[in-house]
Amino acid sequence: MESRAEVKGMKNIGWSAHQIIACTPNPKHCGGEGGCEGATAELAYEYVLNKGLLQEAEYRAQAGDDQKAECPKPLKVSTEVATRGIVGADGSEEHRGKAQMAGRALGLIGWTKLPENKEDAIVRELMANGPLYVAVAAGDGWFDYSTGVMTEDSCDRDFIVNHAVVLFAWGVKQKTVRGPVKYWQIKNSWGPQWGENGTGRFIRSDAEDRLRCAAGTRTSGRVRCDGGPERVWVCGTCGILYDVVAPHF
Repeated sequence: MESRAEVKGMKNIGWSAHQIIACTPNPKHCGGEGGCEGATAELAYEYVLNKGLLQEAEYRAQAGDDQKAECPKPLKVSTEVATRGIVGADGSEEHRGKAQMAGRALGLIGWTKLPENKEDAIVRELMANGPLYVAVAAGDGWFDYSTGVMTEDSCDRDFIVNHAVVLFAWGVKQKTVRGPVKYWQIKNSWGPQWGENGTGRFIRSDAEDRLRCAAGTRTSGRVRCDGGPERVWVCGTCGILYDVVAPHF
């Protein structure tokens, strides 16, 4: 959200990530058990549209410094649903907030879940409007990553989608043992000591949405909700094409 807001020219953005973690309701356990145990960007955007966001210092003044503290009562919402989605012909799902919603005061108009496993839609959105939320199947190689382009071996071998990152670029590394290698570039949430100053690159195939897919792979709680399918079709290196969401400012 901050990256998209900055693209639109907004300044002095310091919204509270702790508020989103503590206050986003997750009754169907989408992406985990809620709080520090996981949720999804879709739920986070719905919460922000419904309730808005404080600056980090403002939120700490209400909740304290404990990152696992319960959401202060004035910041809670009664439902995880703020908007109704409109499904497009391409499989995308668009959500628009009403004018009186608190999130509109931050400049957040709404959000769109891009069509699942469609590389072209992701590239177009990234080029036209900026960074995207993506869910990935991170494997053990992610923990040891320091620099360069991660290979397919870094991904979870079962394509279990288990982590959320920000996709902000793609490119080509010219000099590798394989020759020129295309990559996706992401920002992680593991601090500046991880990877390349908090960012990382992993390999991108020539046809992500056709060649690098896993049929019937079970998704973890990161994406699946109670009552949802146990198995889905996940495409892209580390499953990057499956769950992609864009906030709109």
